[in-house]
Amino acid sequence: MAVTAIGTVEGSGWLLRQAELHTSVAPLAPAPAPPAPPKLATQTHHLLHNLHPLAGLASWYGAMWNGRTTASGEIYDGSLLTAAHRSLPLGTLVRVTNLHSMHSVIVRINDRGAFAPGRIIDLSSAAAQELGMLEQGLAQVKLEVLRKQ
Repeated sequence: MAVTAIGTVEGSGWLLRQAELHTSVAPLAPAPAPPAPPKLATQTHHLLHNLHPLAGLASWYGAMWNGRTTASGEIYDGSLLTAAHRSLPLGTLVRVTNLHSMHSVIVRINDRGAFAPGRIIDLSSAAAQELGMLEQGLAQVKLEVLRKQ
C-alpha cells in the first residue's frame, strides 16, 4: 500500500511539503485445510443394523392366549420363555433385561406383537415372572439379540 500526501501544513514551525508513506503488507498465509472427518469403523456391531429399538417398555400376555396359534405356527404356551416382537425374525433368541431389577431372561421370538403404543416387546407370562414384572404388567427393558434365525 502506498500513500502520498502533497500539500503544505503549517503549525508548530514545521512545514510539510510532500510526504510519502510506503507500507508493505505481506500476503496472508493460505488458510489451513479443515481437519479430516473422523474415520468410520469398517465394521459396526450387528445390533446397530437392527431397525428396532434396543430399549423400551415391555408388557406380557398370559393365560387368555394359551392354545392360540402364534405367528410362527406354534401354539402359545405361557409357561414357555417366548415373546412377540414386531420385526425380529421368528426364532430369534433375545436376552431381555429388566432395567429396574436387572433380572434377565432369554426368550425366543415366536409371535408378532407389542402393538400397544410405546411397547417394544410382549413377553410370555413365564418370561414376565422371571423378570419380576407380573404384578406391574410393564417394565423398562433392554433387548440384546443373541442369535437370529
